[in-house]
Amino acid sequence: MTVSQQVGSDHQLARLLQIGVVLEEVVEARAYQHYRRLPATERDAAIETLLEDAREESARHRERLEALVET
Repeated sequence: MTVSQQVGSDHQLARLLQIGVVLEEVVEARAYQHYRRLPATERDAAIETLLEDAREESARHRERLEALVET
């Protein structure tokens, strides 16, 4: 499937939404892991805020996708 292809069925749409959920979970987990792996000398409020914002945004996207899959 390419981005220019139409979604042909509800099943196909549900699968694509589920893939989106997984990708958002990966973003959440990686943002958390990235911060944990930073040396203490490289941690600062700006980086912490950036990674926290990324986690929160991905969580919101994941929740919206999950709601669409349930529907």
